[in-house]
Amino acid sequence: MNVSSDQNSAPLAQRVVQGGLWAAGSSYVTVVVGFTATVIMARLLSPKDFGTLAIANFIFGILNVRGKLTLGQAYIRQPESSGRALGTLLALELGISGVSFFFALIGAPFLHLLGYDADVAGVVIAMALINILNALAGIPAAMLDRNLRMGYNSAILAICFPLSYLPAIFLAAKGWQVWSLVVQLALQNILVTGGSFWLAYRELRQEFRLRWSFDRALAKEFLRFGVMQSFAVIAGFLATQFDNFLVGTFVGLATLGFYDRAYRFASVPDLLVSNIVARNAFLAYARLQNDRARLSKTLDMTIWIITALAFPLALVLFVIAPDLIEFLLGSQWLPSVVYLRF
Repeated sequence: MNVSSDQNSAPLAQRVVQGGLWAAGSSYVTVVVGFTATVIMARLLSPKDFGTLAIANFIFGILNVRGKLTLGQAYIRQPESSGRALGTLLALELGISGVSFFFALIGAPFLHLLGYDADVAGVVIAMALINILNALAGIPAAMLDRNLRMGYNSAILAICFPLSYLPAIFLAAKGWQVWSLVVQLALQNILVTGGSFWLAYRELRQEFRLRWSFDRALAKEFLRFGVMQSFAVIAGFLATQFDNFLVGTFVGLATLGFYDRAYRFASVPDLLVSNIVARNAFLAYARLQNDRARLSKTLDMTIWIITALAFPLALVLFVIAPDLIEFLLGSQWLPSVVYLRF
């Protein structure tokens, strides 16, 4: 998987498009596997299990400081990689994920007082631990992305995602309920972390030979960028997750399970189009940040691609929603139809 010098010297547009194709292929594999796994897990678990995971995900999203700062993107924007930049990124990622874990430990006991099931608090703490693994995985992922090896991160996810579901399906069949879903998340992050470090070391060995160190001034720069980005991240999080909080808190976890599965189905057009385009577009934006004309053209093309491809897919889902839900998940999941169409 070594990249030749010809590939390294290829034009930016060509390298971004190549990375986009890798990301698209990986994303489609992930969507197909995730879709299939959702169908299997929905037949093994109850709506309440999915509702418990969804509300825990929202609560930890509120407590998760690291998830709002996008420090990997701050590193990618650096004009050159260095031991200082890598060491600073590692220290910040682990330190801030530790803060998030501390907040989860402090906040979890209060969830029962607010009326949530005991499982919700346990899942929130588990997610905080998984977040530390995710922080570790973010280091090699940022290194690969910065060097325009976008396809490698995509390939790792395409391999690890299906593998993580095998024990989860087995445990769901054995009655592990929501914890089978937690195991899937944990195993996925363990596999991705190991795979990302292996590939980054293989492809960018010279960067691992640098003397990694923490630089306070660079840390402030990363955090300034992260804080500025956090406003958009928080707005996006609330726009896509606050409804889960309302449904799970004021209606019930079972209803949230119906609602959450419908949302996952409705997100397929976004997963197939927007996420791929946006991820690769950011890498192009980072390289073109000082070239206003090319940056503007890239942004226009990105918006056009998302609109032209995602809207027809969403329209098809709206039309076939009742038949799709009953055929794939069974009649017990038909309450999800109205949410899917909405």
